[in-house]
Amino acid sequence: MKTVSNNATIKVYGVEFHGVMELKEYAIKGEPKEGVYVGMDAELYPCFDSSDYAYEDRFFCNFVFARSKEKLEKKLVSLKGMRQKAPNYNKLTEGMAPMVYWQGDTVHPMLVLEEKCQCDMEKREENENNQSQTVKNSNVMKTRVFNLIILDESGSMWCIKQAAINSVNETIQTIREAEKEHEDQEHYVTFVSFNSKMKTICDCVPACEVKEITENDYKPNCNTALYDAMGMSLNALRPKVAESDRVLVTVITDGEENSSKEFTGKAIKALVDELKGKGWIFAYIGANQDVEKVAATISITNTMTFEATPLGTMHMARRSNDSRKNFFARLGREDFDAAKENERFFDV
Repeated sequence: MKTVSNNATIKVYGVEFHGVMELKEYAIKGEPKEGVYVGMDAELYPCFDSSDYAYEDRFFCNFVFARSKEKLEKKLVSLKGMRQKAPNYNKLTEGMAPMVYWQGDTVHPMLVLEEKCQCDMEKREENENNQSQTVKNSNVMKTRVFNLIILDESGSMWCIKQAAINSVNETIQTIREAEKEHEDQEHYVTFVSFNSKMKTICDCVPACEVKEITENDYKPNCNTALYDAMGMSLNALRPKVAESDRVLVTVITDGEENSSKEFTGKAIKALVDELKGKGWIFAYIGANQDVEKVAATISITNTMTFEATPLGTMHMARRSNDSRKNFFARLGREDFDAAKENERFFDV
């Protein structure tokens, strides 16, 4: 992130914008500059001086960018659902980069969060536009399957720590076996855990290369920032997924959301709805809560309740992995229907 004057020239996706006023101009008229659209999320703030208020904007402004109106609208929905970075309306978040924040006053500079790397951005664009993925392995066309596992690592999970570790390792084994059984599938595993913060233990690693987790990887403590873990991990995975790929997202938690700072329930619901529309499958496994009710608030209907004991966790892992095996078997069928899978994952 860098700080520049409010009339400085910044470059976004290779296009130059000359200061805040030009950003606002393009955001308001809704037209792109050389193919780059600008979106603005702003909030009025009070004026306490009397000498210059008539000449200042007095708005906190967050700007985001995209190369199509559709992508911009999705970014704005996510942005509006995010909580502000106290004490003002600053929402600079790395997952939304490139992004600009400006406190609307002539004396305040712009804070600019740049995309990490232009070549990374181009790779993301290429992946999003891919219609299929050809795998050169014995000339067999394979379906890529992304398995995203999001596991609660808050303090309350301590009493079932070893059982939780065992359940994850059993899931990894199930995914490896599925890849061997179904030659038309190529599996990848992303495993994240979360408490007050999210931790990525493996990121899109081929199933055959995934290492089983140990006690050094999983140490329950702190609170339950479920929304942040979902928002960050889903947004990190989506650029890597092509239209023909399959994605199975499994959330496992023994308690409800209580400490997210970046994402709200409303933002996660919108994100899940969007990804379900792309064929992603979601499953929610919970304890110590009304699982169906809680999952429904974030638009997940595949649900399973478990007892937060070592034995209950063992039974949960067994049923979950049986459902996973059945799901992998259905993937190759001509009548595979992602919409139905988002209703019946645990029922078949």
